[in-house]
Amino acid sequence: MCQNFKVIYVKVINVSAFFLFLLLADSFSQSSIVSRQSMQSRILNQTIGYSVIFPIGYDKNQQSYPVIYLLHGIGGDGNSWIKRCNIDRLVDSLKECSLISDFIFIMPDAKNSYYINNYNKTFSYENFFINELIPYIESTYRIKASKENRAIMGLSMGGFGAVLLGIKHPDVFGTVVSMSGALRDSLAFVNIPQTKYNVYFKDVYGPDLTGQQRITQHWKENSPYYLIDSTLVENLKTINWYFDCGQSDSLYPNVELFHQLLLKYKIPHEYHSRPGKHNWEFWYTTSVNALMYYTNILRKKTDTDIDL
Repeated sequence: MCQNFKVIYVKVINVSAFFLFLLLADSFSQSSIVSRQSMQSRILNQTIGYSVIFPIGYDKNQQSYPVIYLLHGIGGDGNSWIKRCNIDRLVDSLKECSLISDFIFIMPDAKNSYYINNYNKTFSYENFFINELIPYIESTYRIKASKENRAIMGLSMGGFGAVLLGIKHPDVFGTVVSMSGALRDSLAFVNIPQTKYNVYFKDVYGPDLTGQQRITQHWKENSPYYLIDSTLVENLKTINWYFDCGQSDSLYPNVELFHQLLLKYKIPHEYHSRPGKHNWEFWYTTSVNALMYYTNILRKKTDTDIDL
């Protein structure tokens, strides 16, 4: 059982901010297995790396597990959650206290793709993710390959990607978690400073676009705001939605706006607005809550199955 919890502050290499890090006072008797892997993508015509966290005991049994696809933010990669958040240690801590279930975590490299097919189809990341990555992962590892056992979670750019992939593929994901998601509406996207646009968005949405020129058909086809207007809302109600954003985050007004859009269409979701910024301290605590949220969903389903 879980005893002697303590809260300490840890400074992680390359992270300027101190963030809350929850650990057991005593060392773990066992730890999750972390592995760095890669796969060859025919769609992207290159090798794509990804990191995996296997639950304790994976190498000693034949059990299958729910999966969480964990998406990084802009400038990150498949190692970001491990290097900057110690997500494997967090998982061990929560599991030691029986607060979460066993999961397999898949953390793919996505560059700065925003998890979409880019404007000229030279980097069709959405197609890769849905048509290559998921089938490959779920045929390679012992995963319960069903909608209810498949979650997608992400922060910032990854929070946008989780929402967009959930909306566009409601038959694939049972749970979507967006942490400080970059859920910009058309006004916010138009007002991105040109220098920032040229660095982060020109390869995704098209170069040399200013102001209203940025609201292209391609942008609309990859905007959660436009897609919800044209998507069968009932399909989105089959997903468990979880949102969290800090009130001092520059993206907060848009996350709040998206929350209001879901309310308008009566799409059930869990939404948290609390003090915090766009940083790893905030995402660490969100990760704790989100993993417990997903665990509770799976445990409720199990209880229902047993009752039947």
